[in-house]
Amino acid sequence: MNERDIARIEKVTHCCLPSGYRELLLHFPPMLKAILETGPKDAREIFTDTATIVRWNKFFRDPDYEYEDSYGEMRTFPPHHIVIGANLGGDFFHLNIRRKRTAVLFWCHEDGEISTHSKDLSAFIRSIFRSACEFSVNGRNLG
Repeated sequence: MNERDIARIEKVTHCCLPSGYRELLLHFPPMLKAILETGPKDAREIFTDTATIVRWNKFFRDPDYEYEDSYGEMRTFPPHHIVIGANLGGDFFHLNIRRKRTAVLFWCHEDGEISTHSKDLSAFIRSIFRSACEFSVNGRNLG
């Protein structure tokens, strides 16, 4: 990813990317990218390409997109949030750019609840490595 890609993401989201996320995208660790590429492109904890980031942020920002929260209220996706990844269950990870500390948030598609997944981007990345290691060890034990 390069500065043009970052500018495209910022244009679509109407948000200035937090510095830590910007640096991650510009200097994505090869080992992390290799771990993430073992799964489906649209179900990666952190999206690794501009097109996927842009597509999901456009989807959630569509004026016609609403979701029902756990109280039965219809909501729209917060405009100051940036979708950065997803899991296989259809839940999404995102950042609230209004906060000084960039916690990674988790949006559950079943109940529309938003919760804190990791206290910051570094903790989130460590959790991805930890999950990959646990999967590797568990997979080896099964064989």
